[in-house]
This record gives sequence, C-alpha cells and structure tokens, in this order.
Amino acid sequence: METFICTKNLPEYTASPFFVILHIPLIALLLWLTNNQSLVIKNWSRIGLAGFLIIHSGLHKLLENNPNNTFNSSLSLRLIYGSGLLGLLYLILVFTSWRNIHQNLVETD
Repeated sequence: METFICTKNLPEYTASPFFVILHIPLIALLLWLTNNQSLVIKNWSRIGLAGFLIIHSGLHKLLENNPNNTFNSSLSLRLIYGSGLLGLLYLILVFTSWRNIHQNLVETD
C-alpha cells in the first residue's frame, strides 16, 4: 500500500485494513448529512456522496494495474463499480430534473 500517502510507511498487514477503515468516517458523515433537516444540506450532501462514489470508482479503475492495489476481489469490484454507476445515475437524474425545472420556469415567464 505504499502508493497511498496515508499508508506508505505501514506494513501491508496493517496498511490494508487501515486504508479500508479510513473510508468509514467519510461515508458515515456523508450518509448522515443526506438526512439533514436542511433541504440545502440534504441535497448537496447527496450530490457530494454521488460524486465521491464516482471519483472513488474512477480511482480504483485508474489504479487497477498497480501492484499495490489489493482490492481486486469480485465482491470489492462489484461494490466499487456498482456504487459508482449508481452515483452517476443519481447525478444524471438530479441534473435532468434541474434542467426541466429551469426550462419550465423560463417557459412560464
């Protein structure tokens, strides 16, 4: 795991679980914010979560041939790329609905 700054000085048996555990607070925070009472925070955190999932899957794709990348089991890849695809679909739906709302507002003026 020496490719990653936060784990480059750790032995492999420590680095791999540590790297996985680093994901938990970020995802937990984003999931918590997606249910915030503020509609603005709720909507933007959902967009942020979708963006994270897309970027996360893109980074895994970019590093898939790196010899230090050990996240290559079938389950890991399905979870990583499946969540990236869902994030992309969510953003497409959000931006499509924004465009439709904007067009409806323009047409009524």
